[in-house]
Amino acid sequence: MSAFAHLFAHPVRLLAPMEGLTDPLMRQILTQIAHDLGHPYDWSVSEFIRVTHYPLPAHVFYKYVPELLTDGKTASGTPIHVQLLGNNPDTMSQSAVTAVSLGACAIDLNFGYC
Repeated sequence: MSAFAHLFAHPVRLLAPMEGLTDPLMRQILTQIAHDLGHPYDWSVSEFIRVTHYPLPAHVFYKYVPELLTDGKTASGTPIHVQLLGNNPDTMSQSAVTAVSLGACAIDLNFGYC
């Protein structure tokens, strides 16, 4: 048995983000199918929400992650992690605080060039 076997004893099932594909409707469909098959995802991640010149307002989060209106979960109960993409630590942090205040259970930060 490998020294790392304990890390894989209970693998995480997650629906990874795919830009242009895992929008809110697709997340809803895929998480419902997994739930109905008895193998629900542990969580899903939103598509990139780009943070450029200004911190994002609430309506932007509700557009890309409407699950924030339902306790941050899909109808089948899969938690959604909000994924932010940007390169300015100030606007990214302010946007992350907004997302958390709206009920995001987790924030995935991606720093790079927008």
